[in-house]
Amino acid sequence: MIYEKGKDPRYDLPVGVSMRNFRGIDVVYLNCAVVPHGDGTLSIHTEGDQVVATDLADAFGPYGVPLSSLSRDEAASVASEFLLVRDWDFDQGSIPRFLSRFTNLFPDEIYDFLLRRIDQSTQAREHGQPGYHCFHLVHANISFGNVPSEKRLQLGQNCVARFIESDSPEDLADLFWEVAGYEEGALQLVLASAPKLDERGVRNIAVLIEKAIPRLAF
Repeated sequence: MIYEKGKDPRYDLPVGVSMRNFRGIDVVYLNCAVVPHGDGTLSIHTEGDQVVATDLADAFGPYGVPLSSLSRDEAASVASEFLLVRDWDFDQGSIPRFLSRFTNLFPDEIYDFLLRRIDQSTQAREHGQPGYHCFHLVHANISFGNVPSEKRLQLGQNCVARFIESDSPEDLADLFWEVAGYEEGALQLVLASAPKLDERGVRNIAVLIEKAIPRLAF
């Protein structure tokens, strides 16, 4: 292996291996130098480890693997590696910032990924465990703001249909507004669902509107 000598003997590590002090513990991990090609990057599995997850995100940085080189299946696979990472605020929100870049190229894949994350969170809470936050993060949130409006409304239509039937509408409400936005088109999707609402659907729409009130201009 190729080594890069450092003044501190702790850092006498092979090229592509770095050390980071995390909560007082020196953690050794692979950095993006060891995965300059897509095949190497796609072989990384985070298993919910937030340090490995942020390094995976870094591997697609300015000097790493271009996101545009991924197929849709590869994009879905990469996104899934962040599914079980509980703390998306770790490393000043590098994970949601990365996923926002991802969303610009692969909006369908990130939308499906967020649905899975919401399901995972619901199941965790049902078993008395902490949920997995997707929204209202401290440092950054996943944004669909640069996705074409037609695609955003298409995803929003899918989301509102799921939302109406949901027994746990809170996270889906956040997802709807994040995906569809707060413009007239999104409101039209909500109004179009009104004639088909049952009692649960009416309650869920009330949650949806309540979530949006701070952002809506009447």
